Amino acid sequence: MENKFYVYALLDPRESGNFNYDNLDLSFRYKPFYIGKGGTPYQLFSHLKQVKNGKIDKHNPRKSYTIRNMLVENVEPIIIKIKDNLNESMAFQLEIFYIINIGRKDLYKGPLLNLSFGGEGTSGYKWTKEQKNKHSIIQKKVCNDPEVKRRRTKSTIKSHSNKEYKEKARSIAIELQSDKDRRNRNIQANKDKWKDKDFREWRTSLQKEIMSKPEVRLNNSRAQKIAQNRPEVILKKRLIALNYYRKRNKLSPLKMDDIIEGGIYAS
Repeated sequence: MENKFYVYALLDPRESGNFNYDNLDLSFRYKPFYIGKGGTPYQLFSHLKQVKNGKIDKHNPRKSYTIRNMLVENVEPIIIKIKDNLNESMAFQLEIFYIINIGRKDLYKGPLLNLSFGGEGTSGYKWTKEQKNKHSIIQKKVCNDPEVKRRRTKSTIKSHSNKEYKEKARSIAIELQSDKDRRNRNIQANKDKWKDKDFREWRTSLQKEIMSKPEVRLNNSRAQKIAQNRPEVILKKRLIALNYYRKRNKLSPLKMDDIIEGGIYAS
């Protein structure tokens, strides 16, 4: 196996300091925000090139938006190789090792924007069953940590109460949804998923298990009552009823503006 592989880091030049990781024998002058594994000379620059070309990584949009924000501020991420001259197996193992020990931001363990523990390269490397089981155990252990769950919930509530965050999240969602190819891929992937009998049976059993809990049924009932009493929901229901009547009488359908301007809603 060729020793052409390497592990690299992306650093944020806007945040300087002493980022020391003694257990890894690593030290950065700027905050690391992504760890990756490469096999070609220019692969480590692919993240920056992608953003410069106006594209967003659909698997990790947060990383892309971080790089884009840097470009807006007229700086670029610092890209360095941590280890090189590795075979592919060793590169995968080191990538996982660095991500776990530096820590992922989504798990509140560190600054990295990686959304997995690495090792999912597509250059032909196949994980052994033992590696898959070990990776699965690590993921489950971290994601089931009560402290991680608590901090995730707290962070989500805080973020969604911020008007600026909500507007930014909405603009990102609109931008991603405007990608027609992406929408078509998602639609096809969902169709393929539901064609699988095992998947359908699993979803059905999961839904039954969830709805068998009294607190879930009570919360759903409360949420539905609140939703049904919202003015926009009442207005939409009124529009549907009026258009049903008008269709039966061969009249042209009304629009939401017609109801509001004509005062039909208030009647």
